[in-house]
Parts: sequence; structure tokens; C-alpha cells
Amino acid sequence: MLKLPTMGAAKAKLSAGKQDKKAAKTVDAYFMSGAVRLSRFIRLDEYRKSRMSNVLKATGISMTLEVYLVYAFVKEGAILLGVIPCLFLFPLLSPVMVVLAHDFKVLELQRLKGEAQKIPPKIRIFSFIMLICFLFTYLAIIGYEIIKSLGGMF
Repeated sequence: MLKLPTMGAAKAKLSAGKQDKKAAKTVDAYFMSGAVRLSRFIRLDEYRKSRMSNVLKATGISMTLEVYLVYAFVKEGAILLGVIPCLFLFPLLSPVMVVLAHDFKVLELQRLKGEAQKIPPKIRIFSFIMLICFLFTYLAIIGYEIIKSLGGMF
């Protein structure tokens, strides 16, 4: 009648897709379950979604982009919840907690970019060669059009 997954099942789901085979922590399981629930409310434009989805695929992270972004925001929000007691107990410490929450989100996104940098060098070289080919094609077309327009002037 009620679907009540246990925390053990949530941890098993998190550990199943990981490459490093570390055991999932209880806090991560709560964060991920919250991120999955909240991810349906986030909307992204197609350009950003396709670009970041390619980065997630390249790094081997088996999450959708929405879940990954909400997961980072949920972690940041958990730290921000620590600000509320600090406001009452240690008022001078609360700005430090806000900065830490922002830095934590930035670190999570930098970790994703770091994983993307681990792409094999052969692929990076191939991508660079393709970029050079596109550049030369573009320059050839521009040169042809310039020469064609100069012919019409005389």
C-alpha cells in the first residue's frame, strides 16, 4: 500500500552506479533522495542542458543534469541551514557559514570540471585537430568571398 524504501535500499542504489566503489553515506543518501524529488521542478535551456549533459557523460556520472545540479544545491542548502543556529548562538560566525555554503557549491562544480579534464589525451588531440580543420575551412570560405567580391569591383 505504501512505498517506503529503507535507507539501506537508497544507499545500495547510490553505490551501484559508482566507479570508485566507496560505500554511500547516510547523509549522501538523504541528499540524493531529496535531489531526485526536487529535480523535476528545475528547468534549463537546451544549450546549457546539452553542454553539461555531455560533460556528465564524459566523466562517467550516471545522473541527469537536473539531479546533479539539485544535488549540489541540496548540499549547499544543508550548510546554509547551519547558519540559522549560528545567527542566535554565534552571530559573528554566520557570514562565514554563508561563504562556506557558496564555496561548497563552487567546489562541487569544479569537481565535475576536474573529472572532465581526465578525458584521454587522444580524444583531446582529435578535438583540437577538428577545431583547426573547421578554422581553416572558415578562413578558406572568407578568402574565397573576399576574392569574389574584389572581382566584382573592377
